[in-house]
Amino acid sequence: MVLKSSVSASDADRTAKIASVVAQHFTQADSAAFFSTYQRQNHMDRQIAQAHSTLQRLEPLLPNGFTTADTVDKARTAETTLRAQREGAVATINLEELHLSYCKVFAPFSGRVINLNISAGAHVTAGVPVFSLLDTSKWYVIANFREAEVRQMAPGSEAIVYLSSAPNQRFRGKVQGIGWAVNPEGEIDLPAAGVPYVKRELNWVRVAQRFPVRIEVENPDPDLFRMRASAVAIIKGPPQK
Repeated sequence: MVLKSSVSASDADRTAKIASVVAQHFTQADSAAFFSTYQRQNHMDRQIAQAHSTLQRLEPLLPNGFTTADTVDKARTAETTLRAQREGAVATINLEELHLSYCKVFAPFSGRVINLNISAGAHVTAGVPVFSLLDTSKWYVIANFREAEVRQMAPGSEAIVYLSSAPNQRFRGKVQGIGWAVNPEGEIDLPAAGVPYVKRELNWVRVAQRFPVRIEVENPDPDLFRMRASAVAIIKGPPQK
């Protein structure tokens, strides 16, 4: 498998709605709040228009003494307050739109949803994966070959692959790369102390080291290939020139 990505929530205690594959909350209550916020904005727009009309009607009356400066100041303050409240409502709408956008997860590739162990209405925790996306567009087999065999292959070498679950079905592949370094099992990495580290025992039998060889499968069967499934790879030798 080439890629597996985990999807987690960005906020804690948000209800997951699996029907739309979400990792963020969006319930009926949230939808109603979102709708009521828009209603509040429309109501405030009408109030602002009314306050502005009142202020425009009062200002020409002030020079002739038909109204007081205090009345005009109150009307101007009322319009300013309403406009400030409207900005807060717009900010709330923008925040709700952001939360609404979290209700959908768009996969960057085609594949399968795995490790989905949550139901609709359950609560999620921030930073904890809810499910994973498995990229099935390309499949790879990692085969460990002995160090003496690695020199007989190179990137581009043709390979035959079969799965332990379907040993009678063969798949074509090509070597993409060969590992250049491994960590030998049983070795201990010690900090440099100025003296060499020599084991007390002597290995009379030398076991050949194995190096990973990455093979891209050219004709995978999506119904058979699974991540970490057992497979056998046969390399046909160096690529033909």
